[in-house]
Amino acid sequence: MKQVRKSSLYNVISIKVLLVTIISVYCAAQNAYKYAPGQLIIRVKGDLYEKFYNYANTTKRDNKTDSVFSKFGIYKIEKLHPYDNKFLKDEAYRSFIIYFTEKNIQSILEYFSRQRDVEFVHPNYLFYTHITPNDNKYSDQWYLPKVSMPGAWDIQKGCVDIKIAVIDAGFRKLNHGDIDDKFSSVRRDETDIDIKAYINYGYKRVWKEDYDNPDNNPKGKSFHGLRVAGIAGAETDNVKGMAGIGWDISIVPVRAGFKIKAPNKKKIESFELDDLIRAIDWVVSGNRARVINMSLGGSTPVGSALIDFENSLAAANNAGIVVVASSGNNGSNSILYPAASQHTIAVGASDQNDNRANFSSYGQKLDLVAPGVDMLTLNRRVVNKYKNVEGTSFSAPIVSGIVALILSQNPELTPKQIREILHESADKVAGMGGKNFHNEYGYGRANARRALEFVPKIKYNISLNNMVITDLHIVRAQNSITASNYSVDIGAKVDFKAGKSITLKSGFWAKEGSHFHAYIGKVGKSCSTNRLSSINNSQTNDTIPINNLSKHNLANNTDSIRKSDYFNHRRIEVSVFPNPV
Repeated sequence: MKQVRKSSLYNVISIKVLLVTIISVYCAAQNAYKYAPGQLIIRVKGDLYEKFYNYANTTKRDNKTDSVFSKFGIYKIEKLHPYDNKFLKDEAYRSFIIYFTEKNIQSILEYFSRQRDVEFVHPNYLFYTHITPNDNKYSDQWYLPKVSMPGAWDIQKGCVDIKIAVIDAGFRKLNHGDIDDKFSSVRRDETDIDIKAYINYGYKRVWKEDYDNPDNNPKGKSFHGLRVAGIAGAETDNVKGMAGIGWDISIVPVRAGFKIKAPNKKKIESFELDDLIRAIDWVVSGNRARVINMSLGGSTPVGSALIDFENSLAAANNAGIVVVASSGNNGSNSILYPAASQHTIAVGASDQNDNRANFSSYGQKLDLVAPGVDMLTLNRRVVNKYKNVEGTSFSAPIVSGIVALILSQNPELTPKQIREILHESADKVAGMGGKNFHNEYGYGRANARRALEFVPKIKYNISLNNMVITDLHIVRAQNSITASNYSVDIGAKVDFKAGKSITLKSGFWAKEGSHFHAYIGKVGKSCSTNRLSSINNSQTNDTIPINNLSKHNLANNTDSIRKSDYFNHRRIEVSVFPNPV
């Protein structure tokens, strides 16, 4: 599991480090600036919280009556988490964004860091898309057979109830004929920057770009979100254009970024930290998608700057939402954030020969790779409708599409189980040298067909016969699961869950060193299944009924498995949990 270094909540970011060149700092590897100008994110308590809360919730303000606000030119305060979200920690609602005209950032940071009611204060980090332009034209999508999509589609084409929220810089040409019907009518634009502050620091507007006033129109001037969405879910089997990974999956377009001319005169696609947080919160608060794709990233925020972003990502996971992010295009041994978070699935890029793309960032936090070179995707609506591009930005939506298909097959799966499925099903390519994990490839290159084979579709009753499990098998049934001549090999992991009973018949064997868990609890249905009819199920002596579990002394196991019931069956130890984690 990924580890995120924790810092004390009250240790404010080192002022000396942050303020060497806080706004003018230029990251050559990313070709981008690191912080949003004229902004800080702050978490407060006590009287200061009341003051900030009241200021953020009123339209009539007189900054001159407050000497601090007047001194630093503070002209706006906003809630960082404006949406009601039961999965967020309560303290997250004490975080705000401060907008100010003061150019001596050191003075305002030092002032607030000294205040008793300030828990932390830090800049508003910027993030960027992970695209590398490529002008070569190809007429086919080589990456579909590479990740075994034809075989995967034979198993599962997905369903409209499983949605992918693509959080991106813009979706210019939402009416592109090869995806317009796949875009959900529920959509959002959370981009809200102070363009005047950027201009004061040498930035310039992009003509007709939308920089403020969040609304339900995520269009913007960037094509990046359209291209990412095309990989994940372009219309498929429609006798034209390209095919998306998620055949019948819906896309929720969420804009949280913008296009702007940087002081070095280059056009860049940027995201402010606060807008990304609000975009994630919006998806979670309304249960608007099961997958979030973020083809973007930047340097990992330092210390306390991680807290609010991590809270929002954790809330998404706790809500059952799988978050997929691109690893970055630095080509170095350093995964960019948010892919570096323990709450996201980090995806790097590979080429036609299953080699790591030379631009793809890698490291210990990489989960897997997917094609990201010479990727055919959507472009303009009329002329040059398709374009070949490359970057880890286009590897992430391949995995997001696969995740959506897996959830279509079994919507009961947790983000943790999805991660495990992706790891176990990935192809161990030659560059991994026979290892199960490699810094440059993670657990391998994505294989959609194998991933779906690990997850049978939910049925009312499921019977498993003559099977040897060597890796991973997750089975769900609304009523019963019956297994006979079923063997779980050393190191393999099996996870059963049924509504009423699990029957282990002759020939069932879990070898020492294997992992077999059985859960009794409510089971839903695959979203592509219309109706599951009840079948008369006569229980045998080997059946495990929900109300007839024999208990075993847990004295030696209380540290590892708690609140669970055990029984022994033919020297097989089976654990039964009401709710799997």
